[in-house]
Amino acid sequence: MNARINRRGFVAGAAALAGLHTRADWLKFFDRDEVEPEDFHVLRRPFGSDPSREISLLGCGGVRLCVERNNQNRIDRELATKIFGYCYRHGVNFFDTGYVYHGGDSEKFLDSVLSKYPRDSFFFTDKMPTWHVKTLDDAKRIFREQCERTAALGYFDVYMLHSISSPSQYDNVYRKIGVLDYLKDMMAEGKIKRIGFSYHGTHKFLAELVEEYPWALTLIPFNGAEPKGEPNRQVLAAKKIPIFVMSPLGGGRLAHLNTPARRHLAAAKPGVTPAEWGMRYAASFEGMQTVLSGMSQVEQAVENVRTFSRERFEKLAEADIAVYREAIDLYNKYKPVACTNCRYCECPYGIQIPEVFTWWNSFQGEGRLPADDGGPNDSQELRREFLVSYYNTIPEHARADRCTGCRKCKEGCPQWVFRIYTEMEKIAETVKRVRETYLAKGGRLTGKGVLPC
Repeated sequence: MNARINRRGFVAGAAALAGLHTRADWLKFFDRDEVEPEDFHVLRRPFGSDPSREISLLGCGGVRLCVERNNQNRIDRELATKIFGYCYRHGVNFFDTGYVYHGGDSEKFLDSVLSKYPRDSFFFTDKMPTWHVKTLDDAKRIFREQCERTAALGYFDVYMLHSISSPSQYDNVYRKIGVLDYLKDMMAEGKIKRIGFSYHGTHKFLAELVEEYPWALTLIPFNGAEPKGEPNRQVLAAKKIPIFVMSPLGGGRLAHLNTPARRHLAAAKPGVTPAEWGMRYAASFEGMQTVLSGMSQVEQAVENVRTFSRERFEKLAEADIAVYREAIDLYNKYKPVACTNCRYCECPYGIQIPEVFTWWNSFQGEGRLPADDGGPNDSQELRREFLVSYYNTIPEHARADRCTGCRKCKEGCPQWVFRIYTEMEKIAETVKRVRETYLAKGGRLTGKGVLPC
């Protein structure tokens, strides 16, 4: 780690944070920090599209804000406000949201939080949800709604074309029906300062797209497990288009690596979390401007501020990058589902798609799926643990076996490395098989499938 850091002070601070367990504890922590701020200041760099301004190396994303404990669909506004205030106070000045995030409440939330600060002290970005646009009138209506939801902020520092993935998609929406021209008109009116795009396609199309317009920035998935990340980064770096990173931890998956991967990292740098490894990895390559984090939990916000502080941050060395990639290979050995938890796939029938995949990965990613082959996973104890975890984690109405295969989830999903409905079918079949084997070998179930403790 950086030699400038007072390591004893950092460890002492980390130990103090470890004692914060409840929501009330964290609210008190943030209240104290407002009076006497911690001595961490997020590193800033000149903005590639406007070197007269600087942007923080860490950005706050509005896609996964912390939610109320008893209502997962409602933002915990008090706690989320404290998190954003903490980040702003410690140097974060890039805040991103989208039309579909939290059903539109994310835009309203950022409007209420950021309007307390001088408007020229931060960057605010929003996006046109490409998959919702069928006509120019759709785009105009959506943009009007966004302006209404964020009226106190006045304008968008950067407005992005959201989730571009293919030539036909871009052509149909932004060329043929004139949405890009409309956004240029909004820029002429001062409602937009710059235009960029978020991208999930191949590097071949990206190389064409970057010639289309003088884009202010591009937002791409980039992490150790994202196969398209590096070739896309190379295209953007060659054109000197500022690169903003989404999903640096793969929607949180890479903050919870399996045991072999964690041991590999710990052997190289004891005490450094998988999350810090992943965040530093995302910021360690040419062209990287800012790494965004949803920071849906308070621990994430505090750790990220420390990781990207000018007192602590340094890029990973080549040897460290090799170590991290080796750890990701160990994680990928058991082929976890590559869900980033972005929630664009909202199921009309109530299936909790990201939660099901997160649960599945906790067994699949550890190589602990129950089996019937006489090996170490052929165990009634493991079958019971597997079933108890599933039944108690995923509500009955939201489980994989409720998937109808309608494929409506596909419309918004930016990940093309897996098919949601195929994975749901596989998970449902596995749960059914494990359940049948468990019962056949003398196991017991009660109620609606919840096993007795």
